[in-house]
Amino acid sequence: MIADFEVYVKKISKSTNYAVYAKSIVFLQDYLSEHKDKDLHELDQQDLTDYIAYNFRDFNHWEKWWKNGGFFILNKYLEFLEKEELVNHLSSLIEQYKESSAKNKKTYQQQPRLVINLEKELGKTLAKEKIDEILEGKEGIKQATSPKKKMRFIEGVMEKVEKELDEEMVQKICASGLHKRHVGGNTVAVKYNKLFKKLGDIDQLLEIMHQDFIKQMSKTYGDDEQVMDFVINNPIHGFWGGVREGRKLIKAKFPYKIRKYLNATSEKDKKYQFCHCGWVRESLLNDDVNISRNFCYCGAGWSKQLWEAILERELETELLETVLDGDERCLFVFYLPEDVINS
Repeated sequence: MIADFEVYVKKISKSTNYAVYAKSIVFLQDYLSEHKDKDLHELDQQDLTDYIAYNFRDFNHWEKWWKNGGFFILNKYLEFLEKEELVNHLSSLIEQYKESSAKNKKTYQQQPRLVINLEKELGKTLAKEKIDEILEGKEGIKQATSPKKKMRFIEGVMEKVEKELDEEMVQKICASGLHKRHVGGNTVAVKYNKLFKKLGDIDQLLEIMHQDFIKQMSKTYGDDEQVMDFVINNPIHGFWGGVREGRKLIKAKFPYKIRKYLNATSEKDKKYQFCHCGWVRESLLNDDVNISRNFCYCGAGWSKQLWEAILERELETELLETVLDGDERCLFVFYLPEDVINS
């Protein structure tokens, strides 16, 4: 089908770079395969909506997609398919995103929340002069900054922080919730907080969380036996829950690219497909980058905030495994108070 489209383009376009057209549609094909488990001939309006949203997920990515003719090529491809309803739908989508792109450009030019909150946390312990030294170059770090530049920045930051503070303090700062999700009012936190109070049993709550996770994942991956087998048989990887061993609530991140993670053919690729962190992920492909494992306490902070909101108390946290150490996953422990276990 893509080869036929290339022939079509040669007839209707003055461009001689036909390979660009084909490559752009290959991107669409890869998206459908990875996120929808579909082929090009199954493309519908919802798929189109989701694909445009996917391209808009990062302003730099959106600008690149737009400037490289992503919209024009996609429009020509839909014309080639003679899918008039999809051509019209694409036009309406693009208009919506054009209106919001200026606003999003401003957002992506802002400093990342992680940098802002890291500066605040360091301010509780260190003098401003020392913080400025640690965060040197922060003005050049924006939401839209490339992952490679971000990884180099955070590599240097962690190196300098660890020279000033002991390891326990560094871990505490990173686990404080540098993304500051304010989960206390989060609907998930509220839901499970009420449920825990009603049940009075942490194990029942964890089982319900696991079943909720299975239901949630089946909406996207219900036809993928490999993924659903992983979801069902690995409650430790749930979005919200985990498994309990005595006082330990043990939880692993869910793989960022689950299909690619399960099908990875090398250890390096497996770690890369697992990692969610936009500050760390690219370093897994660069042997000359050495970001401290303590930074991964930031990842623990996501779940820590949620569980502290559910249980209405602070929790001690420990990082057991991280892809930065060569492990295939990131694994955390949250130590539960005795009264929670015996409730």
